Parts: sequence; structure tokens; C-alpha cells
Amino acid sequence: MSHKRVFKIINNGEIAIQLYNPQTDIEGVLHVLREGYMKDANTFVAFEMNTPEAAQARQEYEGLIHAVLHDGLSLIARHLPSMEIIAYCLNKIQSRPAPGQRTFYETFRDGCQTQIVKKLLNFRISKDKQYDLHNMFDTDHVFEIVYIATLPQYRIKNIGFHLVHCTMMIAREIVAAGHYPDTAAEEVKGKIPKIIFGSSSSKYSAKIGEKLNFSVVKIFPFKELKVDGRSFSEKVPPQHTHSTINVFKL
Repeated sequence: MSHKRVFKIINNGEIAIQLYNPQTDIEGVLHVLREGYMKDANTFVAFEMNTPEAAQARQEYEGLIHAVLHDGLSLIARHLPSMEIIAYCLNKIQSRPAPGQRTFYETFRDGCQTQIVKKLLNFRISKDKQYDLHNMFDTDHVFEIVYIATLPQYRIKNIGFHLVHCTMMIAREIVAAGHYPDTAAEEVKGKIPKIIFGSSSSKYSAKIGEKLNFSVVKIFPFKELKVDGRSFSEKVPPQHTHSTINVFKL
């Protein structure tokens, strides 16, 4: 097993929740991304990022995953009998931009070449501009749960719940004692978030937030979100009806 910290052993000792190790875990994370997120995540479906024609766009999008992983605050779930990485929770501390400064997502978008990735990121950025968590909670830094994904064959095992719960442990240790994971990037250290937040576009990830007492501060009905003139509700499975911004105060 990786030497990185193990937070929990779950599912009768078969699955470990542990820190992402950049030296050993990147290929496993990318496998979960490609097989457990890109194929059926609602946003990817709505933007048709899961089609054969979008292969180049998906490859470029992987750069965003590398950028998030750089903070060193992410978690993986490892199936111990096979040592396979089967899920992840990718986390990043986002800082209040100075006046005129680009946000993290704007900066990444500006370096993109494929139009579909730019379109997806512009969609996300336009949503972000409809609320300001830094002002709402009077904080310069927020701890963002950027992505949660699980391989299809391991879903409905509460792995996502445990990944988010352990992410909360990381954030609380930062706030309470200034203790950062040994994987944390130097530029992250010293940044103290007041909240954890994440955007949920599926009813399953929304339930995780409910169980862990996150508050919903913004709702985006899918019938009002448009992609190429069509609503999200026309493109994604009908059991998913809205996206939410979920916040937990630290």
C-alpha cells in the first residue's frame, strides 16, 4: 500500500480511504476519471464530452485534473484485495482573486485549445458569477470539493460519502491546528478556509451533502440551464433535476 496516510478502512476491510500519492497514484486517478466520470457525469453528458468526437477535448480536460491534484489535498479509495484505485475526491483551496485577477477556472480556460472545453468552463464560470462565497462567508480562502467519482462497478457502496467525510477531516485539521497533509503544496500552506463547498449536479452527490449537514446556498434548475439552446433537463437522465452549491462551515 502507498505510504500516504490512511483515514479509514471501510466495507469489511476491503477499501481504504487515503491521501492521493502523486508518485504512485496518477494513472489510477486518470482511470477513474475516464471510466467513472467522463462517461456519465451529467455535465459531460450535457456538453457531449462523452462522445467519440470529443476525444481531444477529454484529453485536454485532464489537464484540469492535474492542476487540482497539484494542491496535494485529494483523496482516493483503494480496493485492497486488488490495490486498484476505485474512486477519488479531488480537492483544492480556492483563494479570493485580487481585483482584475483571473480565477483558477478562468486561467485554465484561457490556456485551452478545444472549443468544447472552453464552452464547458465558460458555463461553469458563468454559474460561479451568480454567487460569491468569499463575500457571503467573509473569507479569503474556501476549500472546494472539485470532483467526486467512482468506478461504475463500485457504486452504491457509500464510498463517496466516506471520501467527503475524510475530506472534512482534512479541512478541520487545517482550521484547528494549521496542520496540512504531508502531500500539500507549499503555496497551499498558510491558507485557512472558513468553509468547504462543492457543486452537485446529481441527486446522488447531493445526498452525500445532506447526510453530512452541508447547507444548500444556491439551486440551478436544469430546465433553466442551457447548452447550445437546449436545457440540461433535455440532455441528462430525468432523475436529476437541478444543480446545487453546497456549503459546510468550518
